[in-house]
Amino acid sequence: MNKTIDINIANQIFHLDENAYLSLKNYLDAIKAYLANEQSQDEIIQDIEARIAELFIKRMISDKQVINTEDVNEIIKIMGQPEDYDLSDENENTAKSAQNINKKLYRDKEKSYISGVSAGLGHYMGVDVVWVRLIWILLSIFTTGWFIVIYILLWILIPEAQTTAEKLAMKGEPINLSNIEKKIKEGYGNVSEKMKDVDVKKHSRNAQNNISDFFSWLESFTITLGRVLLKIVAVIILVFSGLGLLGILLSALGIGGLGLFGSTDFYNSTLGNIDNIVMTGVPSWLFITAALIAGAIPLLLIFIFSLKLLLNNLKSISKPFIITTVSIWIISIAFLTITGINSSMKDFTSGEIVNTIKLKPKDQDTIFFKMRGNLNYTVFPFKQNREDVVYDEAHKTLVLYDSNVDVKFSHTSEKDAYIRISKWAYDYDVNQAREKASLIDYNYTINDNQLMFDSYFLTPKELKDRSIGVDIDVYLPEKTIIKMDENMEDFIENYFYFSELENPFNEYYSIKNDKFECLSCLKKNDSIGNLNE
Repeated sequence: MNKTIDINIANQIFHLDENAYLSLKNYLDAIKAYLANEQSQDEIIQDIEARIAELFIKRMISDKQVINTEDVNEIIKIMGQPEDYDLSDENENTAKSAQNINKKLYRDKEKSYISGVSAGLGHYMGVDVVWVRLIWILLSIFTTGWFIVIYILLWILIPEAQTTAEKLAMKGEPINLSNIEKKIKEGYGNVSEKMKDVDVKKHSRNAQNNISDFFSWLESFTITLGRVLLKIVAVIILVFSGLGLLGILLSALGIGGLGLFGSTDFYNSTLGNIDNIVMTGVPSWLFITAALIAGAIPLLLIFIFSLKLLLNNLKSISKPFIITTVSIWIISIAFLTITGINSSMKDFTSGEIVNTIKLKPKDQDTIFFKMRGNLNYTVFPFKQNREDVVYDEAHKTLVLYDSNVDVKFSHTSEKDAYIRISKWAYDYDVNQAREKASLIDYNYTINDNQLMFDSYFLTPKELKDRSIGVDIDVYLPEKTIIKMDENMEDFIENYFYFSELENPFNEYYSIKNDKFECLSCLKKNDSIGNLNE
């Protein structure tokens, strides 16, 4: 059984078994000894380690994978041994273990006027940079500046070749020990040559250097500003996604009926509302769970992403975790979509329980109509479209108080007046709708010629927000005289022009040709509106 050792190469954490670690350590120690007298030793070692880290990442399936001796030996084979190279003769510097690689697109700042995009494209396509710059100028002119936008996008998207390994990859040269050392030595040699020729080339390079320095400063300033703005945006996203996750967590705890945010009434009411929407036989708890997951997973991934933007050293999310969470999210979205489609295909229908009562007033007697309230639930019997869970003293339990009561007056050709009281409810199944309607507790009183209707009804509290109500239809023969109390104004469903009367509820009415006829009003306004408009 081998021990596993964690190492840091080029700011990347890798897990190596003990034998692999010893092989890699011996290889790097041999390189350091080989470069002991080189002025550029530190930079060469950094580039070699960056290349080794890149090769490690290519061989890893997951960030938890342990690198073994076979992996290390394969990388050493690609990089080459220090003793395989004799840098004194450049013609014999072909690495015995060199690996042909494809060119990579980078920006070449060493040959840049602005950002190095043209120089990088020239290396990638094998074209002289002068021709690339000429093409950019012509295309920018003929497209009225659109290729300037493309140039800026490439400036943003194409990375700069900074390390020696990246500069070699930009030119398509094998990234191995020999080429890395040679490239860095060339860099030091170029610096020496430039120092010798500084007086000769100073004037010819002065303009290019000034332009390049300006755009380098502009690029640095833009990148710094972008990073600051990115951090600010990341903080905003982090706060809002965190609040969203907290809201979903609190909702889940509340719906779960844990009693932390109220009684289990919230649980029952919430499930009831879901049952009213989803009528496919799907359990309410399953629908709610899928909805919470569908909302939580995107917020969680956004939260982690924004945290990653703020903390550069934060470990990346593993691919299995991302694949698992996204798969769960897709399943929940598919479940909600299918459930919604099935629900929308069902017809929302009504069911009612009807009670008809005949009225037999004496001839020429006036029928008085009035609404009455209940001081246990409300002070005034006015319609307020209220729906509250209240305590029923009579039954010692919580019930639903609802003022969804409507009264409509109509004409009948029959001899006797009568009222039709309909307790109704809506559901996707007519039998369930009728069952809900039967649970409505509504009362009224008929005392001789006085009719008093309750301004409310009571139901079990589970029927909250369930589309329920009471309709009262009053059918009156033509010569029947009626008088209505002013507290009926908000309950009357008929359309009146009461504004034409100074005090319409002090007047007496009869119904003629489906119109209210004011019997006690001035003759100038006999007809006060149509009942069925």
